[in-house]
Amino acid sequence: MTEQSVLYSKYGVDLILDEQGRHVLAVLVGTIAMYEIRIALTGEEIEEYGSWGHHFVERLALKIMERPEAYRTRHLGKES
Repeated sequence: MTEQSVLYSKYGVDLILDEQGRHVLAVLVGTIAMYEIRIALTGEEIEEYGSWGHHFVERLALKIMERPEAYRTRHLGKES
């Protein structure tokens, strides 16, 4: 079991600080088939989170929900 701290959680959207110290955003996406996209936030995104808090998380999550294919290259997968 890995250690992580939940920084934000609302149905389908979780922001965690993982065991490697990364801010990881997990977003449930899809319409008929649901799946999760997990990305590590960039330095700039972490700064925005620091400034805007949950408003930033919700805005980024919505972008991912609307265009998950645009974030596929950043997807960490289950074991990353």
